[in-house]
Amino acid sequence: MKKEYSTAEIRIIERSIKGMPNRRRFIDKKKAITFQLVHRSQHDPLIADDTVGERVLVPVGVEQRKAEQLKYGIEYDDDYDYLQHLRDPCAPPEEFSVHVNEIEKQDDNDEEEEEYDDDDDEKIDEKPQDKEEK
Repeated sequence: MKKEYSTAEIRIIERSIKGMPNRRRFIDKKKAITFQLVHRSQHDPLIADDTVGERVLVPVGVEQRKAEQLKYGIEYDDDYDYLQHLRDPCAPPEEFSVHVNEIEKQDDNDEEEEEYDDDDDEKIDEKPQDKEEK
């Protein structure tokens, strides 16, 4: 069963439909510029000025980043920078720290370890013994 509208209700509905503006996106992504907030460079002459902030906005080249992502086979259609997780395979390995206590423990263990021959897996005695002695 359909609802019947009065003429007054129909006029109100028509006015509301005609009067509705076309919805546009708030930000046009094709014309938009993306910025990244980074620390101010030490070479910036304003770094010593206390009236300016410690960080500055730097424009990010979205098209350049997407072109570089395509070189590595990253084809996602979002604004995330996946290249930050890639490492250069030719770069030297990252440095890491070793605690001194672990090294001292290793030295203590080395003294207690017994020497074995690699071929026979037999224990090598420091002093050779004659088999003839009984």
